[in-house]
Amino acid sequence: MRINQRKQLGLRVMAAAAAAAVVGLGLLTITGCSKKDPSGTPDTREWDKDAFVPEGEIHAVDRFTETQSARGAKADAMLYPRHFDGPELNALGMSKVNLMLQKNPAGQAMVVYLNTGEKDEHADARQVAVEKYVASSEYTATALDIRTGPNLGANYPSQAGIASLPKTDTAQSSDRNGAAGGGMEIGSGGGTSGGSGGGGGGTGGR
Repeated sequence: MRINQRKQLGLRVMAAAAAAAVVGLGLLTITGCSKKDPSGTPDTREWDKDAFVPEGEIHAVDRFTETQSARGAKADAMLYPRHFDGPELNALGMSKVNLMLQKNPAGQAMVVYLNTGEKDEHADARQVAVEKYVASSEYTATALDIRTGPNLGANYPSQAGIASLPKTDTAQSSDRNGAAGGGMEIGSGGGTSGGSGGGGGGTGGR
């Protein structure tokens, strides 16, 4: 009997807590996040527009990302087979060409490298596809200098890095030499110690 009474009491407490939560949520929905100063006047100041950009508008981080992407595309300047569907420029290729155009200096021909392989049977058609896309874009006045093969200017020679490798090992070599040389010490009595965990210390007094 007492057990049933306890269960009923627990259910009543839970129901009361749930009702209080619903009421509190309703009040929050009605009042919103408005604030008032000590005089009781509602705070009508606008939120920071840079921190809370309306949906659909471009954020500052989006502009930064696009600028960095355009710089990378212009420096690379290469179109690969993945940028084409057969002889036609696909959406990925259009995006990269557009990024390249954004950072191309006005009045200068834009260099494009078709790095699609030496035996590309669509090489000529792909070049035409790139020319047509640029001609139909907002950068229609931009001249093109389309070349086949990789952009060697985008590569960095490994010779300088390889030549510097011995310098990067200097500290490690010193540490290894120091550890090897510190494994055996000569005691004041002429004996050696520390080489095998103290076993040689007995010879120092003879």
